[in-house]
Amino acid sequence: MKKSVSCLLVFFVTTLLPAANIRDAKVKEIVDANTIIVKVIPQVDFNASLRKAKTVTLYGITTPTRMTVITEDAVNYLNRQLLGQKVTVYVEKDLDKDSVVGRVRAPRIRDVGEELIKLGLAMRKNDNGEYEKEALRARKKKLGLWADIYQNKTEEENLYEQDNSDVKEFSMYKLKLSGYDAFYKIGTGPNKYLVYHKDGNGRALKQYILVGINPQRIDVLRNGDFDEIVVQSTGKQGVRFPSGNVKYFPLLKVVGRNTVHGVGGELMYYK
Repeated sequence: MKKSVSCLLVFFVTTLLPAANIRDAKVKEIVDANTIIVKVIPQVDFNASLRKAKTVTLYGITTPTRMTVITEDAVNYLNRQLLGQKVTVYVEKDLDKDSVVGRVRAPRIRDVGEELIKLGLAMRKNDNGEYEKEALRARKKKLGLWADIYQNKTEEENLYEQDNSDVKEFSMYKLKLSGYDAFYKIGTGPNKYLVYHKDGNGRALKQYILVGINPQRIDVLRNGDFDEIVVQSTGKQGVRFPSGNVKYFPLLKVVGRNTVHGVGGELMYYK
C-alpha cells in the first residue's frame, strides 16, 4: 500500500513540475528565424543522454514568412549572436524528448525572443502579454516589420515620381550587393526593390532603388556573401509612405556584370 502511494506521489509531482532548464548548452545550428538546435554540455561524462541535441523553439514569438527580408534579418541576427555560443534554455514546454519551447539566455542577451521583438524582427505569439511593451515600442519606432514600406497595403500608390535632373549621360558603375543588405519589393514594376545597404553589424550605410535585379540572385546572398553587378544611375525615385511623406532615393538600373571598357576617359560597364 505504501509503495503504491509513493508511486502515485512521484507521478503527480513529476507531472506538475515544469520541465528542467537546459544549462550550459552550446548552439550548434540556426534552423530558422525562431528555432535553434543546442547541444548540452554534460556535467558528468557517463550521462550519455545529455549529449543529445535539442531543438528549441523560441517562446512567445513568430516571424512573418511573407516578409522574407525580415525573416532573413532575424536569421542573420541569430547567427551573429548565438551560433557557437553557450546559452541557457528556460524550458516553457516539452514538445517531445528532443524538442522544447523555451526562452534562451545568451551572452549579453537576457531573452533572445524578447530582443527579436524589440528589433522588429518578430511578432508576439502566445506570450501571455509578456512582450507587449517591447512590441509597442518597436512599432512606435517603425523598426523592422513595422517600417512604413511594410505597412503600405497598396503597393501601386507608393511610387511617386521620378526626377532625372541630376543624371549624367554615362553614370554607370559597379555595385556590390551584400548578404547583409535588406531588399523591399516596391511598386508595380518588374523586380524593383528599395535596398538598405548594410554593414556586418546591420547598420544601414545607404539606401537606393534597384531596378531589374533577379530575385534569385538576392535569395542566394547570405551573411558575408556578396555579388557585383553593373548599374546605371537614371535619376531619383520618390517613394510615398503611408504617413503621406515622400522620400527620394537614387534610382539604379541593372545593365550588366563585370566587363570594363574605357570610353572617352570614363569607365563604362556593359553586359
